[in-house]
Amino acid sequence: MPVLPVAFRLPGSGSAAGRLSVLLSFFPFPFYAGAMRHDLMEILVCPLCKSTLELTVENESDGEIRTGRLKCTSCKETYPIEDGIPNMLPPDLRD
Repeated sequence: MPVLPVAFRLPGSGSAAGRLSVLLSFFPFPFYAGAMRHDLMEILVCPLCKSTLELTVENESDGEIRTGRLKCTSCKETYPIEDGIPNMLPPDLRD
C-alpha cells in the first residue's frame, strides 16, 4: 500500500495542541479517499517549517483537486499535487 508523509495542525483554541504541528512519516494513502480536497487546507502545513500553505489549482473535478501545487507562505517551498495526491516529501527525497 502506498504511503505519504503528511503534516497537519491539530485543532484547538489557542492551546498548545492548536499550535502544534505534527509530521507523520507514513500516513496511509486511503485517508485521502481518492483526491485532494479544499477542506484539507485547514489542517495541512509545510512539513519543513510548519507554516501555512497556499493552494494553486490547475485541474479540479467534482470538488476534488486533481493537479496543482501547494506553496509554503514562509519558506516558499512548493509541493506538487498529481493525480489528486499532494507530494509532501521534502525536495531532496522526491523522485
